[in-house]
Amino acid sequence: MRKSCTCSSLFVSTTTTTTTSISSNSFTQKGCNHSIHRKLYYSRCATRRSAFQAWKLVSPAVLEKKQNVVKQVKDLLLHSSVIVSFPTEGYTHKELSDLRRRLQQVKLKVVKNTLMKRAIEETPFQCLESHLKGTNAWIFLPDDFKPSIEEFETAHRELKKEFQYRYGVLDTRVFSGDDLKAVLKLPSKKELMAQIAFAIQSVHTSLAVSIHQIPTKLARAIYLAKELDKSAEASLEEEK
Repeated sequence: MRKSCTCSSLFVSTTTTTTTSISSNSFTQKGCNHSIHRKLYYSRCATRRSAFQAWKLVSPAVLEKKQNVVKQVKDLLLHSSVIVSFPTEGYTHKELSDLRRRLQQVKLKVVKNTLMKRAIEETPFQCLESHLKGTNAWIFLPDDFKPSIEEFETAHRELKKEFQYRYGVLDTRVFSGDDLKAVLKLPSKKELMAQIAFAIQSVHTSLAVSIHQIPTKLARAIYLAKELDKSAEASLEEEK
């Protein structure tokens, strides 16, 4: 009897251990299968996402759209003497649309940096390439840009929207901060001509050159150099 009981107990113990082992292996196998299925799912999602992004890059419609944007910007640059950027962070699409609608003399365009980089190639504005960072809106200004700047800033005041210029380009030079503010405060062409006329009359010179023959860029460069010198002197005084 004792021997039989011992064998019976051994059989029960062995059966229980085997059952537990099988259950444990089954659970582990299910976990592994679940992990494998999950990895396959995410892998397929990533593949589909990559394929979609690749399709976007090579899609003829998308490519044509990007080429049109670059062409539009190049045309604007061709007729611009100055371009200025300001960050669009904090602007809604509606606010930018309202701002654009209020501008009559100013061309405003939001351009991705990659497309702007292509547009400025082999132009006087290529010096801007290393400064293309963040999200920017661009305003394209003519040679006599003072009225356009006044219109742009007035439109912002009407919208009660604070803004700050980021970068500007004039005569293949990049300006920012106080230097850019000095550039944008340059007098208009009419104001420059009036100042030159006054200077000529004040020294009683008898120049045979008409005032209108004096290059605007030269006059502007002289005025800007004087303003930048004033700004530098003011900075030195503050440091003292």
